[in-house]
Amino acid sequence: MSRLTQTLGLLYRMADDDIRTLADEIYAMRTRSWQTAITLEARTAGCNQAVRSPGADSRLELRRASDSDAAQIARTHNRDLESQIERLYAANARGNRQYYYANLDTWSRQRSAWKRTSIALNTAVTTSEAARREFRSRNYSALLRYVFSGPPPSCADCSRRFAAGVVNQEYVDKFPCPRHINCPHSWQIVNRPRVPCSELWVGE
Repeated sequence: MSRLTQTLGLLYRMADDDIRTLADEIYAMRTRSWQTAITLEARTAGCNQAVRSPGADSRLELRRASDSDAAQIARTHNRDLESQIERLYAANARGNRQYYYANLDTWSRQRSAWKRTSIALNTAVTTSEAARREFRSRNYSALLRYVFSGPPPSCADCSRRFAAGVVNQEYVDKFPCPRHINCPHSWQIVNRPRVPCSELWVGE
């Protein structure tokens, strides 16, 4: 690799400031997803009161997950960037600065378009499921029963969850959703108890 490709690697890689900014963006997305999930759970329970903010423990977990996501995304981005620069170098070892700028700009835009969609979807799914678990643990007893819900499964893991039929809380805790990246399934309560809206927990 040349000095030029090394310099370009530094220009396009995600640095600490980029990671912190991304972590803040993901934290904001997770907070919105948490509140949306709690709102939907409350409505399913027949209540429409305003959802409060996540409590201290929930905020801490949302922040931890956001920081972890951002760090992992940065590692993947920087690894993919190095591979892309190596491919460009192999294709044209005499390429000038403009050659790399043009190709890396295109690569970065295309990658960002699908990657941000994937991040947003995964963030919403994982956060919503965690919020539902917290809502149910705070409002209902451990005697809940569940069924695996969603479109026909496309993997062996989800097929086994469907085949399990009606399951208890212990089973759900052992096999939480999402089961994999972009998993469209969730655990649905089949014996939801009635809780007075005035007593329903909807955040701190």
